[in-house]
Amino acid sequence: MVLFNGFVPLEDYIYKAVKAAWDMVSGAAAVNESIRVHYGIDLAFGIGVHCGEAIVGNLGPSFRKDYTAIGDAVNTAARLESNAKESQVLISRDVFDALRGRIEAESVGEIPLKGKSVPLEVFLLKGLTIE
Repeated sequence: MVLFNGFVPLEDYIYKAVKAAWDMVSGAAAVNESIRVHYGIDLAFGIGVHCGEAIVGNLGPSFRKDYTAIGDAVNTAARLESNAKESQVLISRDVFDALRGRIEAESVGEIPLKGKSVPLEVFLLKGLTIE
């Protein structure tokens, strides 16, 4: 999990989160090929990006606190990630709407997400139009 705009306010954090996801997927092909050649394994991953409010801070018992975020926005991002196939970045309608005109994405329709009573419209990130 990567958290943007949590500890310190970050300008344009939704775009920065999507750009980081895109850069990870774009750069992974060469790294994955090297790992495949040297170790014979395939390192595959997908990414989910959502935005919203979360409880952020040092959470846990006094003997083991972790700086983390919890809440529905975090759970939604995790559910998007679990639905993403190899080299895919799936984004929520909220992220798509916030970045309209700055990204290329296509709707993959509404998908049911674990823990949600209503399916969520999801978009597949195809690229960035503005760097």
